[in-house]
Amino acid sequence: MERTLSHGDRLYVNKVFYSPEKGDIVIIDTDKHPQGPLVKRVIATEGDTIYIDRVSGMVYVNDELLEEDYIKGKTVLPVQKDNLGIVRGYYGELAEIFADPSYNRNNPIKLGEGEVFAMGDNRENSSDSRNLGIFTEDEIMGHAVFRFWPFNKIEMLD
Repeated sequence: MERTLSHGDRLYVNKVFYSPEKGDIVIIDTDKHPQGPLVKRVIATEGDTIYIDRVSGMVYVNDELLEEDYIKGKTVLPVQKDNLGIVRGYYGELAEIFADPSYNRNNPIKLGEGEVFAMGDNRENSSDSRNLGIFTEDEIMGHAVFRFWPFNKIEMLD
C-alpha cells in the first residue's frame, strides 16, 4: 500500500456494520493468502465490471477510467499464453481470464453477489485480486478508518 501506508503503520479498523465501498482501504483475511491479513483498496464491488488494460495499465470500472493518484507504479497484468497455450505470468483463478484474448473493455470481469475486487496501491509489488482472485465480503475484516501510528503521520484514510 506504499504511498498511502507504510510497513509498521497502525490503523483503527471499523468492523461494525461495514459494507465495502469503492475506494475504501480494507483488511482482508483470506485462505488465499496464508501469510496473514492483507491491507488493500476496494476497486470494484458487487455488480461492477472491471477491466485492466494489458498495455497501458489503465483500470476501468463500469467502463469508466479510474483516477488513481494514490498508486505507486504501474498496474500490470503480465499474463500471456505461450505457443503451447500455457498461461505464463500471473497465477491464480483470474490468470486464464486475463490471458484470454476475448478479455477486453467490451468483455470485462463482472463481479457477482458479495464479491469485491481489491488491489494494493503499490501495484507493481502487490498480492491482490489480480493474482489471488476475487474476494468475498465475508473475507473483509473491516474498513481502515485512520492511521494512529506513527504519531507524526496521524490522519484519516480515504
